[in-house]
Amino acid sequence: AITMYKDGGRIEEIKGKIDQFLETYPDPAGIFPCAAQINIGIAEENAALVNEIMDNCYDNLLTLGGQNMMNQVTAYQLKFNGQYEESIQTFQKYFAELGLEDPSYDSLIADIYRLNEEPEKGLELLEPALKKSPYQADLYSLKGKCLRDSGNTAAAKVAIARVLELWSDADENFVPLQKAKEDLAAL
Repeated sequence: AITMYKDGGRIEEIKGKIDQFLETYPDPAGIFPCAAQINIGIAEENAALVNEIMDNCYDNLLTLGGQNMMNQVTAYQLKFNGQYEESIQTFQKYFAELGLEDPSYDSLIADIYRLNEEPEKGLELLEPALKKSPYQADLYSLKGKCLRDSGNTAAAKVAIARVLELWSDADENFVPLQKAKEDLAAL
């Protein structure tokens, strides 16, 4: 839910709502403030915040979500800290333990391959996801980035143009739409 607020350009609004909730319903154990902050850190892809919360709140987060949730959080932390191979392995473990075999989950791993300068591996993962979810604009956005990073600018333009087509009726303030327009202009 926090990512939806971020994508809508309203991250400060959700932070205020979280603060208001925590003032109204104090949590002496600190579990819910830790959970809120880790979710904000992940939504904002803020390595420093995620690292701080993991250092200070690991036990509280483990109590709240269990070991597999910690695998997910750790996978994001590893991604944000540039430890891509470890992040991929941890995400794969997380998905396997949940029994998730939906190819759309591979988009997380595809993006990490792209960040690790292996965009071709990312593209291999995205093709089944796009076949299953052909109207999921964020998959085309990631495909465009992988194609760009692999040197195929023409195909990257086509993929990002598909994003703009799918989000043609989106609010102009929708952050992913703005980023897609910037990505297309930069090609």
